Amino acid sequence: MVEKCYTGLMLLSSRGNIQDHLVTQIAKGPKTVLELQETLSEEGCVLTLQGIYKALEKPIESNVVVKEGRVLVLSEEWRKDLASFFGTAQSQVELKEGEKLSYSFNSLDRLDAYWKHVLTSIQRAYPKHSPFFFNPHEIWIHLPKRQASEEKYLEDFRKKAQRAFLTIGGTSTLDRWLKKKYQSDHLQINLCDDLPFLRTDHITIIGDYIVTTRLRESTAQKIDKIFQNATDPDEAKRPIAAISGEMSKITFKLEKNRAKSEKIRKRLSRDFVIPRSNLTPKK
Repeated sequence: MVEKCYTGLMLLSSRGNIQDHLVTQIAKGPKTVLELQETLSEEGCVLTLQGIYKALEKPIESNVVVKEGRVLVLSEEWRKDLASFFGTAQSQVELKEGEKLSYSFNSLDRLDAYWKHVLTSIQRAYPKHSPFFFNPHEIWIHLPKRQASEEKYLEDFRKKAQRAFLTIGGTSTLDRWLKKKYQSDHLQINLCDDLPFLRTDHITIIGDYIVTTRLRESTAQKIDKIFQNATDPDEAKRPIAAISGEMSKITFKLEKNRAKSEKIRKRLSRDFVIPRSNLTPKK
């Protein structure tokens, strides 16, 4: 039986099974589904491609595994929390100056999981560089399936004593609620509805890297309307949950461009009091 092929760690359930074994194989290095099938075959296991996709549904949904095109990799966000299982091996996102890559997602939940996977890698490579963020609204903290992940991400700046600068492109009740709850000496938050960025774009700058997630205009308009009308986070829960459940094309773009990143960082830094070392640190 397929279950007898399992030899790895029990990561996702109380007993060893093919799902755990696939995750263990991916933890050793990025794999395509065909490569996973070949590995299983070498171990004497027979499993169809459809069976592998089915077995990986839960790990992908739980953000244990993320997809990079056709390649499956272990989530850096998840790997960081369970690093002791896998020794010191860590994957690294690295582009040359001027290079770009992009992926498309069909849900906000999947997009946020991949965003954190990439950002965790970049922040590890550039620990002295303060991240600069622009969000039209901080929608991620309100997504039912991603709330805990986003809360942890924001709280980590204080726990790790790392500075970060978040600009929100709105001044609604929910925007002010976010600033009151999460602003600290390490995470500064600025509310400003007069910035030269598209309402569809969520932008992150770390070092020379620029990460842009672009929502469909219709989705961005729905989010704007929710934030304009909601008087507290509880009131926004249902409409935001509805949006998170919609299948809508979202674009993720990662690029390395020193001049462009410096230009955006300079614009985002205007309303913050920032030590010069946080603007141009050495790697």
